[in-house]
Amino acid sequence: MLSSNRDVISASRKGSAIAVDISSKESITAMYRQTQPLEAVVCVAGTARFAPLDTLAG
Repeated sequence: MLSSNRDVISASRKGSAIAVDISSKESITAMYRQTQPLEAVVCVAGTARFAPLDTLAG
């Protein structure tokens, strides 16, 4: 659980104040320049399909 004295900063390809393309080293470097100093980084990257569970066939 996050402590009340911590900030969570969101970054993504689109829809966030901080844009980052994780396939681009330059983009990642630029993101870190905008956000330093950081104590921790969590990356949840990938594509996902959103639909009712019974329609998500393998």
